[in-house]
Amino acid sequence: MLKFLIQFTYDNVALAELVKNPQDRGEVLIELFDRLVGKFESFYHSLGECDLVGIAEFPDNETMAAVINAVRATGVERDHKITSLLTREEAFMALKRAGSTGYQPPS
Repeated sequence: MLKFLIQFTYDNVALAELVKNPQDRGEVLIELFDRLVGKFESFYHSLGECDLVGIAEFPDNETMAAVINAVRATGVERDHKITSLLTREEAFMALKRAGSTGYQPPS
């Protein structure tokens, strides 16, 4: 499973609707992720630039894109940022592989 950092910001209309009619959107997202064979490892509401932050797992990039497209198609977001995450072991192996490529900067 691939891990992703998801940062999401509601648009003003969606946020106003949530203030008028509070809902636990985390439950809705967990159900969506479950349907697509994903899972939330952690989920937080946040102060500052974004409204929601989570770490999620999906079997592939296509599934992550399907989730984002489904949410974006509703028009409730102002912005989102998805960051693919590596485990410490994956990052270490990437560093080892990078060192063996022989790549040289322009001179």
